[in-house]
Amino acid sequence: MLFFSPRFHEEDNAMGKIARFTLAVAATVYIGLGAQSVLANDAKVYPGSMCIARDGASQGSAFYDYLWEDGSIRNSSGNIIWAICPIVRDSTVSDIADVDVSMQLDAGEELDCYIVSCTATGSTCDEEAGNWGPGGGRQTQDMTVPSAWSDGFYYLECSMEPGAEIVSFRVEEGT
Repeated sequence: MLFFSPRFHEEDNAMGKIARFTLAVAATVYIGLGAQSVLANDAKVYPGSMCIARDGASQGSAFYDYLWEDGSIRNSSGNIIWAICPIVRDSTVSDIADVDVSMQLDAGEELDCYIVSCTATGSTCDEEAGNWGPGGGRQTQDMTVPSAWSDGFYYLECSMEPGAEIVSFRVEEGT
């Protein structure tokens, strides 16, 4: 027959309280760290093939001057053409903090890009420009990002010289 003293139950109860307290502290720390990672910067890399032809360039034969291959978009024409690349904004609470464009330029080519920030209706927009080249080879350039509009959207717009290629673009959403 086992003997259980009242003191044993008091010690067990005290140990249970300590265990529950320790578990509560550990859960709070875990949840706190998890929330911190959710609030941290969110970066995504998109392939250049997500870009589309701009305005009239998508109508008629000019559309075929774009070559989508290996995840990139390349100007295969003899003329300057424009491409628009979507920038996904996961949260309207945070702004886009950083945009980097990776490109392939033949010798002497240039690439002009603009990051555009617009109101939700598109009625008002701000932009920041970046120009690279004349260059040769693959390079990645950081762009200045315009301030955001509440509930607004962003996009990347690039003027591509013949042979210029947008390989990818990296977008980082801030906290």
